[in-house]
Amino acid sequence: MLLNLAPTVGGSRSTKGKGEACVWNEVNFLGHFGSLIVGPMDRLFECADISLNQFSGRQEPVIKHAPDLPKPQLEFKRKFDNTNGNLWSPTLCHKFNTRVPLGYAVDIASIGEGPDLYRYEINNLPNLARMFRPQPPIPLKPFDETPLTQVSTHAQLAALVDKLRENRKIAIDLEYRSYRPYSGFVCLMQISTRDEDWIVDPFELHDELRRPE
Repeated sequence: MLLNLAPTVGGSRSTKGKGEACVWNEVNFLGHFGSLIVGPMDRLFECADISLNQFSGRQEPVIKHAPDLPKPQLEFKRKFDNTNGNLWSPTLCHKFNTRVPLGYAVDIASIGEGPDLYRYEINNLPNLARMFRPQPPIPLKPFDETPLTQVSTHAQLAALVDKLRENRKIAIDLEYRSYRPYSGFVCLMQISTRDEDWIVDPFELHDELRRPE
């Protein structure tokens, strides 16, 4: 059923060549499962959830496109250069989990728009032995048994960091917005462990999140 649904959810069947059609089979379908099914379905579920909340009165309609809406980036202490044509350059002042030092020379021409400061670490990621050992699946806990904490102060951020240091595995989901902030920035950060969930406000903690400690 998903194989037949893929062209509908993922968009047109057409690909590069003129008049050329993509024939979805099990091989290329599985290879594009994230872009064809997971991403579009996630957006559909999110839109349905918002519409249901508005219809039931749980969430009031929000004006998103008024020109006089305050821009959160105006409160940032660290200002950005939005000059048209100005190339992005990394501003990271401390590099964590490094295998080569900050400022390690890379071939920018082979990368594209600019250097990824962790390019070397990503390309030389060590394969730990435990990654290849089969592990029994761990069932997810119900929502009512998983605490959810909103993080918007320095004290809450410090408590979150202490919790994360106690865990070997964490999950991070970042949402990026570029509608009104020109170059764009992260507008939502969600972090989870097996036992807890956190939603981090990157607007209130914009400058705090860059501190090495």
